[in-house]
Amino acid sequence: MPRRNFSSTELGRNHTEVLMAAARAPITITKHKQSRYVLMTKEHYDQLTKTDGPRQAFLSKDLPDEMHDELVAGIEEYLGESEPVE
Repeated sequence: MPRRNFSSTELGRNHTEVLMAAARAPITITKHKQSRYVLMTKEHYDQLTKTDGPRQAFLSKDLPDEMHDELVAGIEEYLGESEPVE
């Protein structure tokens, strides 16, 4: 489902509707037809920013050797199974 958009004017005039939409799923607030903000529940934000899970991020140059080898093997396997592009 696409994210709903509300203008900053709509936020001021219909804040109840906007907040109810944000309670269901993150919404985008626009200003001058440009996306400026995302409004979501604290629970959704906490889920996005939790750091106690197994996720890790590395720059490719800092990737541990074991992870590098797994990544290269996965890429090679994927490329070997894919059809050539015509």
